[in-house]
Amino acid sequence: SISGYLVSQILKIEKNNTFKISALLLLTSPFMIENLAFRYDSPFMAISVMSAIIPFYRNFVENKLRFVIVTLIAVLVIFLTYQASISIFIIMTLFVAINHLYKDDIKKAFFIILIGIMASIGGFVIYKFLLFITNSPSVGRDKFVFFNDDVFTILKHNTQAVYDLICLVFNYHYLIGFCFTILAFLYGIYKLLKKQLKASNKVLIILFLLLIPILIPLPLIVLENTYVNPRVMIGFSFIIYAMLFLVSKYSQKLTTYISLYFVIISFPLMGSFANLLKDQDQFQTTIVYDVMSKTDLNGKYLIVDGQVPWSSQSENLIYGYDFINYLHIKFLGNQNFGLEEFFVLKSNNLYNISFLKDKRREEVLNNKMNIPIINRTSFYNL
Repeated sequence: SISGYLVSQILKIEKNNTFKISALLLLTSPFMIENLAFRYDSPFMAISVMSAIIPFYRNFVENKLRFVIVTLIAVLVIFLTYQASISIFIIMTLFVAINHLYKDDIKKAFFIILIGIMASIGGFVIYKFLLFITNSPSVGRDKFVFFNDDVFTILKHNTQAVYDLICLVFNYHYLIGFCFTILAFLYGIYKLLKKQLKASNKVLIILFLLLIPILIPLPLIVLENTYVNPRVMIGFSFIIYAMLFLVSKYSQKLTTYISLYFVIISFPLMGSFANLLKDQDQFQTTIVYDVMSKTDLNGKYLIVDGQVPWSSQSENLIYGYDFINYLHIKFLGNQNFGLEEFFVLKSNNLYNISFLKDKRREEVLNNKMNIPIINRTSFYNL
């Protein structure tokens, strides 16, 4: 919410309002709420998002040296906490550049973009160096599809997966809101074209605004090893911010009404997701206690290999929102429970049994890893 408020302040959306409805757009985005499922990671995700926004606050932007230092530190923090927020940093760079183009200050606009590019590269290099000197493992999602022989097939698959995910959100409520907002945005384009600005500035403003919806899913499309998850598309709400940014140039009141609409239609999904988190967590805890009560460890380790099923309450909530099936909600407990895929290190050999199922999986556990299966259910093995 604080990050959303900073975005509204920087873009001067609802600039006459102390309380800004548009500040809630980031919090209520359907692609942001999945982060709530990560109990211990979510604070770092929030820090990462705020780090992508803070450098563009006027106190930093107005001083060149301060801006350079703060952007470099911010990008490093993003890479050290939650890398998906880098798309928000790039989008905010474009927003601030557009603001300067509106003021006919093309030199300052390109200075902002140049510093954004240099900070992104510099922050990434320092991040990789820190990983190297601390001998920390990388997450393994730093390979681009362009270096793969099957580049076009992977690009097609990734693009289709992103498209399917976005389509789940666009039920008729979101379609109505977006159709109206797009009309308001197009009117903003018309007002821009009539404004006394250089033609080159107008073209750049429109180009940068149109780049924003492309930049948001781009990492999911161009990375070779990635998972198409809502939480990685946390920049989704910036599509709305981009449209509100242009609308705010001719009507501040309309930005409030549009923001209010999107916030209101997001609450039912947020409420369902919050209830589902609670129900699923209680259900998982019940299963874990049941497992532990039936098992005498006697100083041995217990591996629970399987997937926690849905509770009956969760199934009812999911019925209204297919989108929830994409959200990361089954791995809530502190126990090693609900690990659909995992690696086990035994006798200095790393076995990946993620993609092995049924008998083949049991064979690896029993024979190669010498882990006896002591109990089987339809959902998990002990």
